Amino acid sequence: MCVGIGRRQKRRTLVGTWGGGLFRFADGHFVQFTSPQGLPDSVVRAITVAHDGSLWIATGNGLSHMVNGQFHNYTTADGLYSNRVVSVYQDRHGVIWLERAAGLIE
Repeated sequence: MCVGIGRRQKRRTLVGTWGGGLFRFADGHFVQFTSPQGLPDSVVRAITVAHDGSLWIATGNGLSHMVNGQFHNYTTADGLYSNRVVSVYQDRHGVIWLERAAGLIE
């Protein structure tokens, strides 16, 4: 099941799935990102393309920040209230907002 679609620079399309991880479509083919590539969970709940072109990815096992193809993952061990991140958003000031099952956090 597709849960999120986003667009990046250079006409790259991103697709988050429920169980299949993250897919990037570019140059006529798909590239899949799952746990072996560094994504913390194969359930992608939401994708946000940041102002700098990096990706913030809400998953069932934490938040992931993909910068230049590298994943930087954040969980409760890093200070998140919950590893079940439902949504992620960047406001016009650059602040990243997360939604968890119990509400919003900044």
